[in-house]
Amino acid sequence: MRSVILSGSIVILTSVSFFLFNAPSAPDITSGTVTEIVESTREAPETLLTKGAWKIQSVVSDKACDTDGDGATTTNIASEMDACSLDDIMYVHPDGKVIFQRLERCSPDEAATEEYDWTLTSDNKFTIIRGEAEAAMIFRHVSKDELVLVIPSEAQGEMYYFTVTYRRPG
Repeated sequence: MRSVILSGSIVILTSVSFFLFNAPSAPDITSGTVTEIVESTREAPETLLTKGAWKIQSVVSDKACDTDGDGATTTNIASEMDACSLDDIMYVHPDGKVIFQRLERCSPDEAATEEYDWTLTSDNKFTIIRGEAEAAMIFRHVSKDELVLVIPSEAQGEMYYFTVTYRRPG
């Protein structure tokens, strides 16, 4: 199996545990490929998204890859992430702000909380915005207890789709 290291093509904001694309151009997440992967995309009620807190339960890739540079590939991306990146609590507010609260900091200089802007379009594109950088995701599902986002990313000419499942903390 060929080892693909994605860390050079993706910056993981450990404070938010989202992937930001630092490639010259982000992939078109409305392409047919994404439609094939997102089998039953439906517009979720914003009230469910913005009610309460969310914590990462799992991060899974559609193809095995090496995100931490150790040479081993896996589809269980959460297993390669530091615990401090997985314990952040996300609050999505109706006013267009999303706040990430760190329970454990990955480095001493990290802030306890970070605030970003967010949008959700009618074509199910959920975007987190930090200045000029945007993390564009497909909004796949939300219920009172579960939120699922699909994050497309291109590395070394290949597309990868990361399914991030959030649950209510507690």
